[in-house]
Amino acid sequence: MKNIQILSLPILGLLLLASCSKPQPITAESMLDFSKLSTVEYTVSKVVSAQDHSLLQIFGDKRILFTTTSTLKAGINMAKLSDEDITIKGKSISIMFPAPEIVSMNMDIENIDVAYEETTGLRAGFTDELRNSLLEQGECDIIANADSLGIFVDAKRFATEFFKGFLEQAGYEDINIQYKEPEKIEEPSKIKEVVKKLKQQKGE
Repeated sequence: MKNIQILSLPILGLLLLASCSKPQPITAESMLDFSKLSTVEYTVSKVVSAQDHSLLQIFGDKRILFTTTSTLKAGINMAKLSDEDITIKGKSISIMFPAPEIVSMNMDIENIDVAYEETTGLRAGFTDELRNSLLEQGECDIIANADSLGIFVDAKRFATEFFKGFLEQAGYEDINIQYKEPEKIEEPSKIKEVVKKLKQQKGE
């Protein structure tokens, strides 16, 4: 399940640009004010389940099923834009923006809603450490399937609306906006690296 929220977009400089006969120059550096422009926010409910299949099963069973909520923000990292991606001819401008990406993700252990938990025999219950490990797997699953959620499509759509308005205010009449294709992350090790980086950005 997912809920979509359109975030307020920064309008720094928008009011400073008045329509004039000659368009304002646009460079990659001038766009840095919009770095990591977060355009959409998704709230995703993730179901996580686990059952112990180790040799310890001879001493009893251990299984758990819970749901947790994760908040994803996706947008365009303007720091990856270069002057080579911008083509200007008179009042015409074409920009090839970086691919949309996940800029933040928040899934906390406090958001766990345990639907089912069973420990039988001599087995110990699920520790916080093990639950955290399951959460990490849930985070990796969300990142691996982010494209199928439609979050990148929405990020491009709302970013396009914003930048078209911005460029029109800058004096451009013919505006062409495109995006590079997002990198497909399929290897488990790379997915874990992305999750780790997002956590570091959050300050964890």
